[in-house]
Amino acid sequence: MNFDTTAYLSNYLTTLLERCRSLTGLSDFATASPKTVEDAVKQHFPAITRADYERFFQDGNRLHYEKLYFKRREFFTCFGLLLLLKEDFAALNIDASSCVDAACFVIEELLAEPTWVLPAHGSPAHYDETAKSIDLFAAETAGSIGEVLGRLNLRTPRINACVTRFVSRCEADIFSVFEASCPCDWWETGTMNWNPVCMGNIGICAYYLHELAPENMTDTRYEAVRKRVLASLHLYIEEMEHTGVCLEGVLYYQYGMEYFLSAYECLAENTKEADTFSFPKSARFLSAMSLGHDHYVNFSDCTPDTKLHLGLVAFLSHLYPGLPVPTDCSRFELLGGDECHRFSEALRNYLWVKNYSSALSAATKAPSFFQSDAAEWAVKRFDNGCCLYVKGGNNAEDHNHNDVGSFGYLAYGTPVFLELGSGEYTADYFGANRYDILCCSSEGHNVPLPDGRRQSAGKESRASHFHADEKMISIEYGQAYGYADGSLLRREITFEENGGLESGSFLLTDTFRSPEASSSLTENFVFPVAPEIKGNKLLLTFDKEIYPFTVTVTLPEDAVLTVTPKVHVAHDGRKETVFIVRAVLTQTAPRQELIFPTKISVTE
Repeated sequence: MNFDTTAYLSNYLTTLLERCRSLTGLSDFATASPKTVEDAVKQHFPAITRADYERFFQDGNRLHYEKLYFKRREFFTCFGLLLLLKEDFAALNIDASSCVDAACFVIEELLAEPTWVLPAHGSPAHYDETAKSIDLFAAETAGSIGEVLGRLNLRTPRINACVTRFVSRCEADIFSVFEASCPCDWWETGTMNWNPVCMGNIGICAYYLHELAPENMTDTRYEAVRKRVLASLHLYIEEMEHTGVCLEGVLYYQYGMEYFLSAYECLAENTKEADTFSFPKSARFLSAMSLGHDHYVNFSDCTPDTKLHLGLVAFLSHLYPGLPVPTDCSRFELLGGDECHRFSEALRNYLWVKNYSSALSAATKAPSFFQSDAAEWAVKRFDNGCCLYVKGGNNAEDHNHNDVGSFGYLAYGTPVFLELGSGEYTADYFGANRYDILCCSSEGHNVPLPDGRRQSAGKESRASHFHADEKMISIEYGQAYGYADGSLLRREITFEENGGLESGSFLLTDTFRSPEASSSLTENFVFPVAPEIKGNKLLLTFDKEIYPFTVTVTLPEDAVLTVTPKVHVAHDGRKETVFIVRAVLTQTAPRQELIFPTKISVTE
């Protein structure tokens, strides 16, 4: 991977300054006086109220409060970075010392919040400070403030006051909860992103408290926390190492792994202890999921437009020299730039690149085919740059969608058969109505509807057979639809490029043996554009400036077609129109196989 570290770091610092100018409204931010900067921050820093917090409990809307909450974290991330990177700015003849008081103000404001727990993870009693628990963002807030204060080689009366308040707040909101029971909560023994985010940040917080307030975080107390955190992190990485994939997808992989590695870096005190964490398969996950052109496999609640965290890639490449990495990426996350504005991510996108980017020069290219038998995932990269990804699994996975047997397909970097990824997170999204939401239901995935049935949620709704190799993929998944015999519904995908199929083309065949006297099989496809129907063919034309192309979907001649536009509400609340195509085959001969072949081909 050819990578210009100097240009990246320079762009990072320039982007940080531009972000601070935008946040404060100061065009002369880099030369403004400390009072001017702090006054500007005070003017633009958003307030939060009880009414803001309680709105979620009235209408289930998360975005209102979270927009304010994370805007405050954006100020913290930017001014925390200015504090810690002031020497790097000095090398560019920029004095970042004018931001110290403004940064203290931001830290004071976060320390004054009644609760760090989001409404969606808490209750009105959290805002009253009569209920205590630890969620992702409470842990992140504690870990991030601790890291800024702990790394900062500057002490003033105001900074010292922040340290005192921080120690008190962490005792009240973090360690009183964490040390009251073991496990502290379900995530301590879990294996999804909550484990490394919560446990990792508790470990990072303890690490810096041990330095900032050794009279509180004594050697004995710190060692107990440290060992407990490391034991929990082992559970997270061992599960991922077993499957070779993060079932939550690339977005949550980057989220969890960054905190896992940050805690690993802080807490593993010697080589022998560090060596107990071995995760070569997990380290290859990003490259295994890369579909080229800045796209990644996005099953379940993974967003389709995830940006690469280059700091994470550099650190993993340092730990595992020669690691395959995505080599054609152009979209990098710099400043924790998603809606959460995470400080730890932003800092490591600078420090880990600065310290470890030389390891990227030894990177290798990912193989053309990837499979995980344990997770029942497969990814095929065709010679012409098209990509197909398929899953089996079950419908009780973390951030689950009812999507056993689903697939996504990209041609020349353009999604054609869609995996919608996550929708807007609301109370309903994580409630009883989850599977009535398009992107979570089987109707929002490229899976069939045998006899009109949708898939059901639950671990018993699963693939009873999954096999993948470089020539074909086969799945038996009748149990996902409530049939006792999983072999009643079988999907085969053939993509042997030298077996009569052009590169980038594949043959999808679903076979259904209905237990009913008559039966139907409906193929359900999700497209970003409305297809042109010509006989038994669907033509999807993409008039791209660089790669104009057409995908042809050839169906049985007696299939009955319908095209229905549907609105998908994306994770950030945006409404997007997608097109659901259904093709139906029926038969009246009792208990005979219905075979539904579909050929997908692409032409430039």
